[in-house]
Amino acid sequence: MMRPPLPAKLVMVASFASFASLVALIGLGESCSSCSSVCAADGDCPGAFTCVDGACAAPSGEGEGEGEGEGEGEGEGEGEGEGEGEGEGEGEGEGEGEGEPATCGDGVIDLGEECDDDNAVNGDGCAACSIELGSFCISAPSICSTSLVVVSDEAALFGAVAFAPPGGIVVIDGPLSLVVSLDVTTSIALVGQTSDASLTSAGQTVVVSGPGATVIIADLDISAAASDAIRVEDGLAHVRGCDVHGANHGVHATGGVLVLERSRVHDNDNAGVFVQTPSFRVSDNFVYGNAVTATDRAGIVIEAAPDIASLIVHNTVVGNTAAGVSCGFAATVSFSIVRASMLPLEGSCTADTSNVEGALDALDVDPVFVDAVAADFHLQSSSPMIDAAVGSAQRRDIDGELRDGAADIGADER
Repeated sequence: MMRPPLPAKLVMVASFASFASLVALIGLGESCSSCSSVCAADGDCPGAFTCVDGACAAPSGEGEGEGEGEGEGEGEGEGEGEGEGEGEGEGEGEGEGEGEPATCGDGVIDLGEECDDDNAVNGDGCAACSIELGSFCISAPSICSTSLVVVSDEAALFGAVAFAPPGGIVVIDGPLSLVVSLDVTTSIALVGQTSDASLTSAGQTVVVSGPGATVIIADLDISAAASDAIRVEDGLAHVRGCDVHGANHGVHATGGVLVLERSRVHDNDNAGVFVQTPSFRVSDNFVYGNAVTATDRAGIVIEAAPDIASLIVHNTVVGNTAAGVSCGFAATVSFSIVRASMLPLEGSCTADTSNVEGALDALDVDPVFVDAVAADFHLQSSSPMIDAAVGSAQRRDIDGELRDGAADIGADER
């Protein structure tokens, strides 16, 4: 799992403003369509950025990538643009060598941005994609706070979690094996920084149990030898960009609110995702190879009547032993791929605009994965799932990449 390096300044925000949008989304079922409107004039943008259609955009040459083309005069021709006026171009016309302009407020940290927390709020640690004085930012979309601690051993981790102020960030540097469960009762973020950042234990590894707490768990490899890798009992847990595996249940929500997105949940003995709370959002995940020993289980199990805002959307669920998705109560699986299980959908599940093996409809076709044997469920360019998620409002895929106007079915946006 690729993780961006820590910036020179880290961003941390006591209020978790970017996550406030997520809480609103769970409560109201609305999409965050206004998150990219971050400026009214050029003065609202950092440095040489300009305000274009309500969003801060990098000047010519500060976008990503290389380009080739003819520029105007001697300033905008072939090669990599670096500011205004550099290059070896000849002739007239619009060049193609200026790169993609950065868009501030889309949750993607582009060249020239210190942070991007996916919102237009100032005073939350990241303003106009610049880190505010006294704040720290990490991950993408940026998680920001005025308090950050980096830990590399178990004692330091437990101490940092116990004494972190509300909204603080605990950065995990390297693999940690825990003797007892990490019980999180306050509003903090646990974020992995290095590629080997991981948490494992013989029992439950991470337990979210604080009433009213908002806990972000991001960019971590989490496993458990004999119990749940992540257990949610109370509060709101936002799990994103994690690899959850080798446990009894991978993610088990018995209460509170669960938001699970952009993660891999795989090779767990029982259910990959076990939901026993009515408030949840499971989106943009690869869920595969679960129910290793409990052959009556599924990749995703819903055992609570979902509330009106709960969603199972844009997941790729493949090769789970008994069922792909099992519903003890009526639930809809939307814009997802569910294949290679004895029963792709079990119980009271229904599908909406999804590729479900055995459905015998127009979408029941080979999704054309890059390499299913190697658990690479990204889509090849020939996949019939591309642009097929008509009506989807989901903004980003499992890799954090923004979906275009015609979204693809499944967790990956080609």
